[in-house]
Amino acid sequence: VIRVEPIGLYIHVPFCLSKCPYCDFYSYAASNEAMDAYTAAVERALADWAARIGAQADTLYIGGGTPSLLGGARLARLVEAARRGFGLRDAEITLEANPADDLDETLRAFAAAGGSRLSLGMQSADPDELRLLGRRHTTADVERAVRDAVRAGLDNLSLDMMLGLPGQRPETVERSAAVCRELGASHVSAYLLKIEPGTPFATRELCLPDEDGAADLYLAAAGALEARGYAQYEISNFAKPGFESRHNLKYWQLQEYAGFGPGAHSDFGGVRY
Repeated sequence: VIRVEPIGLYIHVPFCLSKCPYCDFYSYAASNEAMDAYTAAVERALADWAARIGAQADTLYIGGGTPSLLGGARLARLVEAARRGFGLRDAEITLEANPADDLDETLRAFAAAGGSRLSLGMQSADPDELRLLGRRHTTADVERAVRDAVRAGLDNLSLDMMLGLPGQRPETVERSAAVCRELGASHVSAYLLKIEPGTPFATRELCLPDEDGAADLYLAAAGALEARGYAQYEISNFAKPGFESRHNLKYWQLQEYAGFGPGAHSDFGGVRY
């Protein structure tokens, strides 16, 4: 099959220091031995698939888990392996990171390897909401991570906001949107909390907003972000003009992408797997 359009690449990094009570993504505790073996395995998989399909790629998204735990050297190896196999010419290369961690060295190495975009799991600028979500970071940590990113040359920044939390109010949603603007984010992902079976949240008696309440919070977020210059281009994604995620748009526009690593998803060759 001759592919005219470049595909997207997704790499799932399954390591975390701790698991948030709402998370049902595939992840487990990080160790240097496991991260070394994982990195080598993904390098082999990228080379194998590149040889088999002969496609070029113009987006690479490294998600998780907590991909930044790999550190700069392993991340650079993954980016280079993707570049060897799939070209990555003029590519958007995104890394997800946890703002609780010391990211300075990791972000410098990622940028030096060709990384161009950072997605930080802020989730909220409200300390009570962060505690409820079991997050390890504070808003001050997010500010520090943003400073580290800018120093590394990563000025294409996305921040996450979580909506529909127990006790959440439109005022706290608006405050989180304001912090996104104050920190210079070019992109915001604002998504509703969903209680997944098997997670700690599924065993708790949480006083969640009803459907109308969740809709009100969603509309409050959309309005607050639009007022600050973020245009909605997808159900949960908002961006300043020209900063829409090219990788997200591949999903939205039913373009092809290939996933690597445990828990990764693909839509490739007419098959979803």
